[in-house]
Amino acid sequence: MGLGFDISIDVSQRLILTQRMKLSLKVLQMTNGELAELLKREERENIFIRVERGTGTPKGKSYSDEEYDPYQGCRDEGPDFYDYLYEQVGELDITPHMRRICEYIIDNVDSRGYLSHWVRHPFIQMEFDRGLEIVRSLEPSGVGADNLKECLLQQLDGEEVYERTLVEDYLEELAYGSPGEIARQMGISIKKLEEAAARVRGLNPIPSRGYRVKRGERGITPDAYIKVEGDRIEVEINEDATPKVLMEEAERVSDDPRYGRYIKKCRERAQAIIECIEKRRETFERVVREVADFQRNYFLGGRLKPLTMAEVAYNLELHPSTVSRAVKERYIGIEGSTIGVKELFAKRFSPKGEERLGGGATRSEIKEKLQEIIAKENRDKPYSDEKLVGVMGEAGVKISRRTITKYREEMEIPPSTKRRIRK
Repeated sequence: MGLGFDISIDVSQRLILTQRMKLSLKVLQMTNGELAELLKREERENIFIRVERGTGTPKGKSYSDEEYDPYQGCRDEGPDFYDYLYEQVGELDITPHMRRICEYIIDNVDSRGYLSHWVRHPFIQMEFDRGLEIVRSLEPSGVGADNLKECLLQQLDGEEVYERTLVEDYLEELAYGSPGEIARQMGISIKKLEEAAARVRGLNPIPSRGYRVKRGERGITPDAYIKVEGDRIEVEINEDATPKVLMEEAERVSDDPRYGRYIKKCRERAQAIIECIEKRRETFERVVREVADFQRNYFLGGRLKPLTMAEVAYNLELHPSTVSRAVKERYIGIEGSTIGVKELFAKRFSPKGEERLGGGATRSEIKEKLQEIIAKENRDKPYSDEKLVGVMGEAGVKISRRTITKYREEMEIPPSTKRRIRK
């Protein structure tokens, strides 16, 4: 019996994360709120750290006019306005996709309850319009309106003809004009005018009135702003969205070696945090500028182009997970509305074994094409989902029946049996 030795070499690669690398990854994926909480703790525990907290509004930019609320400070009691809207949407029998659209719209409702007439969104217009219709059906009546006139009209029913006429055509005259002249122009008696005017004056011009509204706590502070000037777009990073960390000086009050080690540890920790926050800011700025440049046409009123995080990562020589962390719960403000940076990444429609429309269309473009085909179909013989597979194929889109059914349901388009016109 002989003795033998079996020698084998196992070669493997391991990534060993240092404490600073772990801290950097942790800070990178933190939301602004989470970062603020971290800095609050560090400021209490580290003698070298001093935090300067920003206002959330970028320098040179004021929102006092568009966000002026005459009822501010009068709603310390009562249910939260935004929570009430979210709760109502949560109780509706709608698809998860439509619920997401409704919540997106609610996020852009201002502290008065109004919605900017121009809200940039990543959804197809039909879906957005349906979501807006749902939000405007919620309580309090008038929420989601573009302006005062629309807000008041939402609170009137179709039978209140005189009241609607007053709001649509005589709102300013009702406040400053002659009742007799208004009655003459409308062809009604003074009594009927006074009754209609009393009803209009009883409407609520501020839907959020009577609710608790803490916009500073609840509103989303954009991390960057997109400014559109003609055919140019400019990216402005909101420096005040993230607290600033300053390095404080500390006096040496003891020669004890343990105190020296403590001071060194605190100083190194403070330096690491400052460097990680700066790296976080730098990475976000690089990513958002790359995305904004690629989606320039979208900000000018066009559609989103297919774009993945992997493509952005490749262009910036980053890892895809770094891009994902950098845009997590980060937002861009544009023309009074707010959009999540992640919404600017539009997936290509390219199921395995299926052709692409135009070299790689987005799901929104596929949905719009599907909607267009259904809108032009013969209502006596509407297309079944199986038939739509062939029609879409003829239009250059190879798509499965299951995907058509999914998209149709997301757009709340009924099946062919319910689209058929009965004679």
